Amino acid sequence: MKYEWDENKNSKNRAKHKVDFNRVTDFEWDSAFEYMDDRQDYHEIRYCVLGYIGVRIFHLTYAY
Repeated sequence: MKYEWDENKNSKNRAKHKVDFNRVTDFEWDSAFEYMDDRQDYHEIRYCVLGYIGVRIFHLTYAY
């Protein structure tokens, strides 16, 4: 799977949450819970995912 992100947003995420977006490569997709985020019109199809990286649970949001 190919991952892309905005480096400015990644910098803000590292400062706020101490997590770099490149950790997504270790995300355990096989056991994750995924749902479509349709709370509002984002002008794209957006998904939220809860799953593990190591022993910690992470929340990811992605669009394609």
